Amino acid sequence: RIRRPKDKAKAEAIMTGLVSSHPEELKYRVTLASYYAQTAQEDKAEAVLRAAIAADPEDAQRYLLLAEFFANKVGNEKAIAELETAIAARPDLTELQFALARLFLQSEKPDKAEEIYRRIIEQQGLEPEGLKARDALAAVMLQQDKPDEAKALIAEVLKENPKDIQALTLQGRIALQDKDYPG
Repeated sequence: RIRRPKDKAKAEAIMTGLVSSHPEELKYRVTLASYYAQTAQEDKAEAVLRAAIAADPEDAQRYLLLAEFFANKVGNEKAIAELETAIAARPDLTELQFALARLFLQSEKPDKAEEIYRRIIEQQGLEPEGLKARDALAAVMLQQDKPDEAKALIAEVLKENPKDIQALTLQGRIALQDKDYPG
């Protein structure tokens, strides 16, 4: 553990040196951002994470790290705003849309999550991301006590991929709720 100010300065110098000498390595940027966050230097942590995005704007993980930072340090609303901005700039990064939907669910805004899942389904069709969005939307429909909508979504997924674990799990949950099982 770093205790003395001299040790902190040395540690920071080492970490910033690693970032400078290996700018392509995300792990060094994450380590530096974590150090700043743990030492109450949130502005510097945010700057490091934003620089990581600028270094590789095609990498969804970098946006997700910034959103997670905001969710942990400031709250979900700031994380939501950050993801919405990122999605506007990079609508092709579907991972960001899934993350935003999860944040809406955590923030008890299932209607917003539903909108996002429906948008992904519209964009992706029956591609793997579209099927994943159907699974997620079916789970939301079950939580909102809309089993018929959930069943329809699950049927679409299973028609394309009969071994889809999430769809089969949801189908099993519905069967248990309906007591619709053999025996």
